[in-house]
Amino acid sequence: MSLFSSLKIVVILIIVNAPLASAQQHLYNLPPGPKPLQVKAFFYLSDINYINEQDETFEIKGSLELTWKDSRQSFDPQSEGSNYKLYQGPFQFLEVYQGWWPQLVAANSVGNIPLQGVSLKIHSDGTMLLVQEIAAVLKSSMNLRKYPFDRQELQIIIEPLSSFSSEVQLISGPEMTDMPTRHLKIASWDLVNLSARSRIEKDEKSTHQYAQLVIYLDMKRKPGYTTWLVFVPL
Repeated sequence: MSLFSSLKIVVILIIVNAPLASAQQHLYNLPPGPKPLQVKAFFYLSDINYINEQDETFEIKGSLELTWKDSRQSFDPQSEGSNYKLYQGPFQFLEVYQGWWPQLVAANSVGNIPLQGVSLKIHSDGTMLLVQEIAAVLKSSMNLRKYPFDRQELQIIIEPLSSFSSEVQLISGPEMTDMPTRHLKIASWDLVNLSARSRIEKDEKSTHQYAQLVIYLDMKRKPGYTTWLVFVPL
């Protein structure tokens, strides 16, 4: 979809902040099969609470859906009496479910992102669907030379925690994002487009490469309010 044009924001999300096993142990528990493991990612943007040019931050709300295959989690639906298993809420997800899942981080988040609404649905063939709600304050540099006629690109950059691109890759594309059918109302801004793409980034301090999911918010400022204050002072 394409709903944003003047402000583009890049956001990197760190999704998991609950007590976890060590990253190394978690990595060894990767599902069997060809590598890298492909995790499909779908992002839904529900709201943009604010954009602050002074400290170059913004706040979003949304949800992230991750889908992957883990044959170890497959089961007989007849003996289970259901075609799927469901783990809802942080307790069931973190304490009852014992399998692997993609632990993700948002690199440009301001402070921790709490684990909020979360659910994991396991289908009988081992297809996994993890849905997590996200509410985060993020930092993104802004170019204000054309203010108040500027356009910004805010990005949400999501990456697996301690997993190299040879082990886990986040798969997405322009059709893997969505937002409410109603137009999001953000003071002084129009959201022109929302899109996502996958990319590989190299660690500057090592030879390792990491797979990232980048969500782009293309934002266009509404200059009317600012020009009114400048040219028509009270």
